[in-house]
Amino acid sequence: MTEYQLSRDAHTLENIASKTANINPQMHSMAVILLDIITQIHKEKTLTKNITTNIGEDYADCDQFICEECGLHLQDWVRIDDDDFDDGIVHEYVFKYCPECGAKIFR
Repeated sequence: MTEYQLSRDAHTLENIASKTANINPQMHSMAVILLDIITQIHKEKTLTKNITTNIGEDYADCDQFICEECGLHLQDWVRIDDDDFDDGIVHEYVFKYCPECGAKIFR
């Protein structure tokens, strides 16, 4: 793949990502991941970043995570933001990368 082709493909994926952000979240996510891969290939001339999926099917992504790449299984985590008036604000949290192997999670 030539540098021109990588630049053209990256430009195309940037357009897809920006146009699908609010319309089709799955297509947007895929375009962002592909753009990350093309950017990495362009910079490093090699692909080292792993991609994985959450294969936990019993619960929502914010309740259970099973990494397809390394098998890490996590369940029932939350993100807690400090709050001056309370003990903290609890939020659902969905991982973007596997905490064990570092693979980017494709949704």
